[in-house]
Amino acid sequence: MLLDHTLDSEVHSLFDHVCIKEMMEKRQLRLNSFIKIIETSKFRKEGYKESCIPFYRDYTNLNNTGRSFIGYRYHEYLEISDENMGLIKKDNDCSGWLFLMEKSGLYHYMDKKSKEEWEGIINRGDFLELNCKNIVDTFRPYFNNKEKMFNSSVLDLFKSISWDRENNKPLEIKRKIITSRNDVLDNLIRIFCILNKKPQLNINMYSAVRAVCRNEGDKWECDDFFIRWYNNGNYHVIFKDSPNLKFNVTLKNINNIAMSEYAKNINDK
Repeated sequence: MLLDHTLDSEVHSLFDHVCIKEMMEKRQLRLNSFIKIIETSKFRKEGYKESCIPFYRDYTNLNNTGRSFIGYRYHEYLEISDENMGLIKKDNDCSGWLFLMEKSGLYHYMDKKSKEEWEGIINRGDFLELNCKNIVDTFRPYFNNKEKMFNSSVLDLFKSISWDRENNKPLEIKRKIITSRNDVLDNLIRIFCILNKKPQLNINMYSAVRAVCRNEGDKWECDDFFIRWYNNGNYHVIFKDSPNLKFNVTLKNINNIAMSEYAKNINDK
C-alpha cells in the first residue's frame, strides 16, 4: 500500500523518527525474497530454518522474539499457498508491530490492562496486516490515551504495594516504603523517569539492585531514591528530598495522580 499525502502526514506525526515508507518497502522485499527461495530451492525443513528466517523475521533489526506462526515442516516441501503466505506475512509483521511499539515509547506509559491487551494481541497473532493505514488506526488511540494510560499505571503501582506494613500508607507514598516485589521497583523507576522527563533506564531492577547490594544493608541509588536490600527478601525504598526542599517533588506528583485516579474510579462506580 502506497502512502497518500494524508496518511503520510499522520504516520509522520506518530513516528517522526521512523521511515515507515522504507519499512514497508523492506517488508515487501523480504516476502519477495522468500518466494524466490521457495521457487528455486524447494528446500526442506533444515534449509527453511537456516535460509529463510533472516529474510522475513528480522528486517527491523529487532531481536528475534521466538514467536512463529508458521512452524517448521519435517515431512513435506514448503509450497507457496495462500495459507502459507498468510502465515509468513504474520511472522514478518509480528516483528514489525513489536518494533513500532518499542520505537513509540508507548509501552512505558501503559497500565497493566493495556499491556495485557497488547501482549495478548501479539501472542495470539490477532494483529492486522502491517501497512500504513493499519499502523495509524492501531497507534493513534494509544497516543491519544497516553496520559490516561500513564495515570492508570500510577494507580496500578499503589495497588501493587502491600499496605499491611507500617511504613506503607494507602494512596500516599511517604518517605519510605517496604516491598518484596520486583515489579514495584521496575514501575517506580519507570514512573520517575517519565515524570522527570528522563530516558528510560530499561534495566531489570532486581538484577541492578542485587549487583550492587551484595551484603545486607548495601544500597542502590538514583537521583530520587535509594534502595536497600535485606536477607529476608525485602527492599527498603527511601525517597530523597528535591534540591532546596524538604520533600520530593516527583513523589508529590505521583501521590496527587494516584488520589485523582482513585477519586475518578469511585465516581465512576
